[in-house]
Amino acid sequence: MTRAAGFEKRLGAVMASTPLPHVGIGFPELVKRWRKEDSEGKMSSATRRNVDVIYWKMGASNDEEFIAKAGRMIADPSLVTVPFLSIVGTGEGQGFQYDGKNWHETIRSTQKRFVALDASTGADGHCQAANRLRLAQEMCGWMDTIFRT
Repeated sequence: MTRAAGFEKRLGAVMASTPLPHVGIGFPELVKRWRKEDSEGKMSSATRRNVDVIYWKMGASNDEEFIAKAGRMIADPSLVTVPFLSIVGTGEGQGFQYDGKNWHETIRSTQKRFVALDASTGADGHCQAANRLRLAQEMCGWMDTIFRT
């Protein structure tokens, strides 16, 4: 969503949980972890299917191709003028938290909001997976302020 916000003129607003302007930065380590888990027999069938789907969506047939394609996925905050909601869980990795906050501070949009959800909300994990209702509340509340009728 971060990259689309800078290029897609049909968008009236963009919401990202979690904004990842440099998607590919952490992927080499992630691929190493996946391969280690798989070689040790510790990768679940659900994770294996998820990895397959991620590679398929990226159009990659192997690790090297996946890492190379992901490395080119960079969003330029100077291009973002559309209203933008950035949501980050404080239970996410420090890199995700830093990227989300830095993204918010550097985008050009004059209509932007940064929300950090902590453990008390139950929505402090990546993409608020443990409390989607809290995520929906933030998104709907923000859209009400952007799209007032």
